[in-house]
Amino acid sequence: MRIGDNMVKIKNISKKYILFEVESSRGGTHDVIFNRGTHEWSCTCEDYFYRKRVCKHCYQAKSYLMKLLFKLTEINVEMNNDKLDKVYSGTTLTPQEILYISMEE
Repeated sequence: MRIGDNMVKIKNISKKYILFEVESSRGGTHDVIFNRGTHEWSCTCEDYFYRKRVCKHCYQAKSYLMKLLFKLTEINVEMNNDKLDKVYSGTTLTPQEILYISMEE
């Protein structure tokens, strides 16, 4: 999904973090990590490395995550209880699969 001028995607989700890949405006990509326990963001770009502050790549990943969560909320509202039980209760779907499904038009 494009956020601003850059492409953002999720590379990995675990209990401790979410790893994003954010396209750089100079070419290439940066890894952005959201720590689910501390709610802290970090990035592999030089700006974050030297300033130790949240950079534009972190903001782009955060915007992407908020859009995904909003989309999942919309899906929850639209689905009836039977479908919700089928998708979320005892599901064999991974978080990545649930997010992927939620992004399908």
